[in-house]
Amino acid sequence: FTGKALLDWLAQHSSSSSSSDRSAAAAQAQQLLSANAVTLVSDKQPAADDVAAVADDEAHRYALRRDAVRAVPWGAALNTHFWWGPAAARPAEVVAEDLRARILALYDKHLSADGRAVSYAALKKDPEFWDYVDATAELQRVDLSPLSREALMAFAINLYNALVIHALVVHGPEQYNSTLGRTGFFQKASRYNIGGNDYVLDDLENGILRGNRPAASSVGMLLKLPFLSKGPFHGDDPRAKHVVQPLDPRIHFALVCGAKSCPPIKLYSAATLEEGLAAAAETFCASDVEVRVSAKKVRLSKIFSWYFPDFGADKAARLRFLLPHLPEGTRDRLAQLLAADPAAKCISVKHKPYDWTINAAE
Repeated sequence: FTGKALLDWLAQHSSSSSSSDRSAAAAQAQQLLSANAVTLVSDKQPAADDVAAVADDEAHRYALRRDAVRAVPWGAALNTHFWWGPAAARPAEVVAEDLRARILALYDKHLSADGRAVSYAALKKDPEFWDYVDATAELQRVDLSPLSREALMAFAINLYNALVIHALVVHGPEQYNSTLGRTGFFQKASRYNIGGNDYVLDDLENGILRGNRPAASSVGMLLKLPFLSKGPFHGDDPRAKHVVQPLDPRIHFALVCGAKSCPPIKLYSAATLEEGLAAAAETFCASDVEVRVSAKKVRLSKIFSWYFPDFGADKAARLRFLLPHLPEGTRDRLAQLLAADPAAKCISVKHKPYDWTINAAE
């Protein structure tokens, strides 16, 4: 319906018949916009002036939020099924905590006990999931500037993990089952509008959490020459203002990309981030690091190969990074290898095949 049609309807159904009906209708319409009960229909995010009030004309079209189609097209930001109205978003930490609480409630119902499998089919039928989807629209107006380093990290980790699930529920797992499909999934389809800027999964990981470093799929990283590639935020990109420095490599044990070889899904908060990342590192390394002293061999998850510079400047440094996160027996064996060969020249490091099968409980 048009803005004029909405104002006409509100004026006609007003309890009074005074000449101020139009003004009263405009005030009512503005309240509906502010409450996000009515939303402006637009292909792109509207300017603040366009959602300040309902336009009394035929050019602007509006819709009831309850009629918004939550399954947005492939490549569109998943939280733009309706545009946030004129009301300012709450502080980023408040929005993050609200989304975190909603995600936690969903995880309690649809996540396996070990955190490694998600019931996507059940999620799609759960009204609380779609309430979460509606709540993500507030991210369109969120300002990340006030967030501390720890708050930004917790925000980006939780949002990354939730965005993976959101995209798999909305778009389905079919596109995820090939290398080319996964590239599109991470770099195009899995997208949120945050503060007026689009962030795909690669932007949350490599832009925010890795301090704007090149993606694992970039030419430089594939050639083991990371200086040949750049991070996702270039030049005067406003997103470059919100990156985590210095990088904490333990984020790789917290980010869950939707595959069976990924770490367990957990939630993180700024207040307990250190404890959360330490626990994630210990859990991941306990199951994904193998050390054979007699053969001088170490087997690791592919994650340590894909993001090799995050864990240390050379092989020895990367192996030493593991020590505090390993269970006692494995730690002692690796320490023994490094004591005999501090430069790790004779230690063979191999990486396990990565299981890209969807982490679905069905």
